Formats: sequence, structure tokens, C-alpha cells
Amino acid sequence: MAYSAALGETDSRYYDTAAISGVLAHPLFPVCYEWPVSQPIRQIPALREHFSRLVHAEHDLVLHRLPRQGDRLATRASIVAVLKRKPGAFVVFRLESHDAAGKPVSTTDFGALYRGVDVDGPDRGPAIELPKSDASLENALSRKY
Repeated sequence: MAYSAALGETDSRYYDTAAISGVLAHPLFPVCYEWPVSQPIRQIPALREHFSRLVHAEHDLVLHRLPRQGDRLATRASIVAVLKRKPGAFVVFRLESHDAAGKPVSTTDFGALYRGVDVDGPDRGPAIELPKSDASLENALSRKY
């Protein structure tokens, strides 16, 4: 609720504590549980020394299902690509979150461009392709509660 309020959301589903399914999580809420996990990976010395050159260049979020009140989530961070780009090094961090049953909840690819930083050697990492979102999620977001 605090996250939704900070964004200025007015949809009552984000504040309805009496709803049978609980308060609806804002679709961008995964940033809240991903942020602490992303910090150590960004502190890798080779990246940390270039932090002042970092530009948040891309943010692809796939919700496999909405996070729910009471979820126990595990989030894993990894670097999935390091690519040469004309303005600098493009690094893609992937954050994958799963529930207690091991089922995916969200997957985020966060692209950071390190301006003016060169990449030694060839591009590394597969072509980035996020999983397709579940059609039932689209229905859940459009449903009135």
C-alpha cells in the first residue's frame, strides 16, 4: 500500500485490506524485493569503479503472476549479458523471483549502460529474450475487485 501511495495510485484495489484475496500488489512492486538483491551484484569491483557512468537504459519486467500478501519470495541476481555499444558497455542484470513452491513470480532484465567504458573481447551472453507473460495475468489486472 505504501508503494502504491508513493506512486500516487488512486485505484482502490491497491488499498482494500478487506478484499478476500488481500491488497492487490502494484505491477511495478517487484522493484521493492529486487532492489536489495541487486545491490551486491552492482558492487562487483569492475562495475563499482564505473558507477558514476551508469545510465539505467532498459527495464523489462515480466510478471508470471502478481505477488501476493504473505508470499515468501526468493530472488536470484545474475549478469546475463555484457555487450559492446557505441556509447559504452551495456550490462544486463537478470533478477528472477520464485515463490516458496519454486514457481516463478517475476523476471526482470535491467540494462545498464556504462558510458565511455570499453568491453574487452567479444560480446558475451545469449540474445536476451524474456518469457511471455501469462494471459491470465492480463485478465486479473483488468478485473474489477
